[in-house]
Amino acid sequence: MSFVAFIGIYTYIVYMEIKNFYLTTPQIAALEKLAKEKDLSVSELIRRAIDEYLDKQKQRKKKNE
Repeated sequence: MSFVAFIGIYTYIVYMEIKNFYLTTPQIAALEKLAKEKDLSVSELIRRAIDEYLDKQKQRKKKNE
């Protein structure tokens, strides 16, 4: 699935896939609260958290080489 995003004079296409996963009720509540505080969607918050986690794993791997 692709989405077209318009930011200022720039346009870019973002390709995303839908994945389903299970979260506990407290996790959902915490994500919804944080998303509201940051004025983001829960999906965007999760994508950012995953990106941060993957970056940290990549840095650890480089450090251990």
